[in-house]
Amino acid sequence: MRSASRPLALLRSLMRPILGPLVLAGLVFACAPRPSSDHASHERSLALRDDFHAVLARRTPELMAIEGVSGTGEGMDGQDTVLVVFVTRRTSELERQVPREVDGWRIVIREVGEVTAPPK
Repeated sequence: MRSASRPLALLRSLMRPILGPLVLAGLVFACAPRPSSDHASHERSLALRDDFHAVLARRTPELMAIEGVSGTGEGMDGQDTVLVVFVTRRTSELERQVPREVDGWRIVIREVGEVTAPPK
């Protein structure tokens, strides 16, 4: 019996320094981000951006028809992309006329004052 346990003890002594780093490498690999999911997330983000710009282009004429609106654009509110409606002066009447969202995109009203062309 003693001779059978001797090779096992030798194997354990050889495996001990290898096993720790091997387990650690496995954990690091398992926890690493996957490039394919990052790529897919980036693709979804680009698709949403294209969708946003299509909505902005489609809805700008009707928003510009509201008296007091001087422009539209893309903006950020925290981490969210929002459709910005620029107004000469923010009034309660304008707040009633400008929708809170269009096609699933939230609208933010920003007062910018009188917009004029730069001098030539």
